[in-house]
Amino acid sequence: MSSTVGEGFWGDPGMGKTTLAQQRMILRAGDRGVPCIFFDIERNLLPPGAEVIRGTDPEAIIAPVWDEGLHVVYSPPPDRVSIEKFFNIVRGGGNCCLLVDEAHNVAKGEAASPALLHLCRVRRPYGVDLFFTSTQPQDLHATAWSVITRTSVFHSDSAYALDRLKREVRITKDHERAILALRPFEYLIFGDAEGEHELAARRAA
Repeated sequence: MSSTVGEGFWGDPGMGKTTLAQQRMILRAGDRGVPCIFFDIERNLLPPGAEVIRGTDPEAIIAPVWDEGLHVVYSPPPDRVSIEKFFNIVRGGGNCCLLVDEAHNVAKGEAASPALLHLCRVRRPYGVDLFFTSTQPQDLHATAWSVITRTSVFHSDSAYALDRLKREVRITKDHERAILALRPFEYLIFGDAEGEHELAARRAA
């Protein structure tokens, strides 16, 4: 089994982080020949070609994802039991790519989902690639941060967000100025496959 990946996408609303996260995950899933699961707690996602399952027991994803190999958008009922069950199902099914959109809702400090944190720790033998988006990287639990080896940063003028990025990906003053100057759908990459920080802005499609 190939190594799993972990990627994070951070920035202000409307800057393009979710668009890029979806693109990156779908490409990765295509390379591996596995399905994508879009965990959409705020019910914002409608990626083309994905089956949408909202507000029902997370067991509803099992057949379309692991039997039929479909990409699925899943929005849980508003209770912790369903969220915990969902992440346990993903771990049990394995061999998939999972996007946790607006990750601060389920991976924030002491309130983080125990099942999600467990999935972060054991993802490799189960073959689960993890992708996280949030406007608030400062809220992401350290265990979730530990799986991220490639970070895409969009415009953010949050001092708290920039401070967390300084600690996690060691952005410099030059990087900080570049982040503040980014336009919508422009982003910087940190910790990419070559291990180099990319100061020149790239653009999401």
